Amino acid sequence: MAIVLPLIPAAVNLAHGMYLWIGPRGAIEQFVRVDGASGHALTWSVLDVFVGVGGPALLILAAVLRRTRRVVRFTTLTLAVAAAVGFVSAVTATPVTEDFGDFFYEGTQIYPEGLFTQGKDGEIFLGVSPLWYSAALPASALLLLFLYLAGASGERVGAA
Repeated sequence: MAIVLPLIPAAVNLAHGMYLWIGPRGAIEQFVRVDGASGHALTWSVLDVFVGVGGPALLILAAVLRRTRRVVRFTTLTLAVAAAVGFVSAVTATPVTEDFGDFFYEGTQIYPEGLFTQGKDGEIFLGVSPLWYSAALPASALLLLFLYLAGASGERVGAA
């Protein structure tokens, strides 16, 4: 179950043709794109795509298969940090403006030009809210941690 939770918002995004976790919204993304160097923008875009397509499920799978304290701690910490970043991005996001269709924004141009197009109803789909990921990631981290602790205490634990 811990592996499946981060895949739910990713599946919804991918069903709509969107593979980004946060995309062009939020204070953290704007800081990286506008104030950060191009190397930071590249790293950000890789992380944005990794989380957006359900990459955290691979971290959880590795933790389930390895079952070492170090891997479980690293995975839970990584999931918690990603959830916090998603939460801050969702809370600081601004509404899409009317001229967003031109898709020119300040800073490094890191998103493909045709990714954010208007649908038939005129609405631009930026993906599901990062809050969905921010709910799924810590839930997976807690589930993983509880399963690890239960397994460490000697009880038999089924696969997450």
